[in-house]
Amino acid sequence: MRALAFAVALAGCADVGATRAPIANGVEAPDEASVEASVVALVDARGDLRCSGALIAERVVLTAAHCAADSARAEPDVAVVFGPRTDEEGVAILEARAHPDWRGEVDADVALLLLAEPASAAPLPLAPGAAAAPPPVSVRLVGYGLTAAGADDDDRRRAGDAVT
Repeated sequence: MRALAFAVALAGCADVGATRAPIANGVEAPDEASVEASVVALVDARGDLRCSGALIAERVVLTAAHCAADSARAEPDVAVVFGPRTDEEGVAILEARAHPDWRGEVDADVALLLLAEPASAAPLPLAPGAAAAPPPVSVRLVGYGLTAAGADDDDRRRAGDAVT
């Protein structure tokens, strides 16, 4: 499932390059006991959503490199929020490491964040063989983001199913 979690975590990024796209057909995903609880929001000091990510270990979040660059460099007060809404208290980020091949483009746009304390949610479970499944594959998409262009509703975690 970790290979699939990568796609899930990055599906809700607030900004990819110069294009912003809404999360389409998602429903609120408040169930803390489910795998959705492993999907987190990166929120700035004003409470604005920056990106989504996925908890892959007790203190490690997988996200996009363009999100990690902002978190570690330009915005040291970005925190990781666990929960169905972005207005909950966040956990500080100690360190952010982008993929060594990331050069500011889509290629290798992946990073790890080290949290200052253990997460309140369980990490995504590892599903043996999930990455090797041939298409079509059903996946669960989870993230924070807008539901439509111009909407003001990126403060909730949403989920939906898709077939690749």
